[in-house]
Amino acid sequence: MNVLLLFLALLCPAAAFLPPPSPLLPPLAASTIDVTPDPATSSAVCVVTADGKETSKAYSKAVAAAAKEMGTIPGFRKGSKIPAAVIESALAKSGNPLLLVKSALSSLLSSVVEPALKSCASVDPIGVPSLADDEAALAARFAAGEPLELKVRCDVWPAVRFKGGPGGAVPAYHGLSAAYARRPFDEKRFDQSVLDLRDRQASLRPKAEGARLEVGDACVVNMRGFLQKPGGGRGEPLPNAASGDRVDVVLTPGKYMEGLVEGLVGAGAGETREVVVAFPGGLRDKGLAGRTAVFD
Repeated sequence: MNVLLLFLALLCPAAAFLPPPSPLLPPLAASTIDVTPDPATSSAVCVVTADGKETSKAYSKAVAAAAKEMGTIPGFRKGSKIPAAVIESALAKSGNPLLLVKSALSSLLSSVVEPALKSCASVDPIGVPSLADDEAALAARFAAGEPLELKVRCDVWPAVRFKGGPGGAVPAYHGLSAAYARRPFDEKRFDQSVLDLRDRQASLRPKAEGARLEVGDACVVNMRGFLQKPGGGRGEPLPNAASGDRVDVVLTPGKYMEGLVEGLVGAGAGETREVVVAFPGGLRDKGLAGRTAVFD
């Protein structure tokens, strides 16, 4: 045995000093569960019993969350542990006497009911279970540290049963056929998708010094917008969302307000231009819909 331990120590020095394996831990106490299937609605009503340790833990968690949410309470330093009775009294005065219990019930749904349903062989739940009992009545029966029955309803996978064929030898779903209609190929939509993908993946490179903007170019502009007066000239400033510094603009006709791209074509770096644009009539902002604006 000494030789074997030495050999293990040479191969893996920590192995010789590891403690002997501990016996298997006892399984966690599972909550009891009673299932009543309801095939007509593809659901099941389940009664899960949470033991006293689980209700106590859920209530303590609710108290801690409420204390953190409430912040400071007169007579207690920030960060100090506040007794549950004090939290309850404060919530009762604020008109929420059942807040802690409701929070504890919500915690029990996720920490007790859901794991119990998933481990139960007689039910295959879908989604999140909901309380089937009246919440106020259930809150009245709740006592931290005492067992509590929780009746919940959960959706389950529907049971599909096929009738047999002639003589019952072949199931009725054998030999079924189906047909479908393929939509015609939309070449115009396909080409537009390719162009959009190309634009998103395009890389930018600087133009030569002294070059002028052309359709298809990208630029960075500082924009200041004003509503245009009926007789021309600047009126009220546009909202901040319609103006800004270092705004990326790609000179693609039809991509922005009418007149913006056309007003920038031919501009050079550092140049200031006055561009007149027309907002579309269907714009969500009714104060701008159909209006004309001036941008510097």
